[in-house]
Amino acid sequence: LLTVPFLWMLLTLFVSADDHNGKVLFEKKCMSCHLLNKPEDRSKMKAPPLGIMVPRMREFIDESMSVEEHINDFVLDPTERKAICPAVDTFGLMPSLKGKVTKEELAAIAEWIVENF
Repeated sequence: LLTVPFLWMLLTLFVSADDHNGKVLFEKKCMSCHLLNKPEDRSKMKAPPLGIMVPRMREFIDESMSVEEHINDFVLDPTERKAICPAVDTFGLMPSLKGKVTKEELAAIAEWIVENF
């Protein structure tokens, strides 16, 4: 028979795995502003969508830094100097998510973004 502590341990493992799932974390922490792709109605955009932003990052990021490293750095300490997308002119500079996302969560999000866009 399965005991309550054993079931609790299994549940904790599944929840912990979910907490490090980049897509789930993106949906929880980023998707309120960043959509996956450009919507038909651009008035719904609060920030550049990943489908536009990530290819631009790949094109313009200095070779000394990977896209993942850029995301990890920029999200915690955004500056106009680091901004790659001209979307800063349209949307303004994103607020720092320091204290709102852990480095581990951000690493999982960045990895998922790079693998999927």
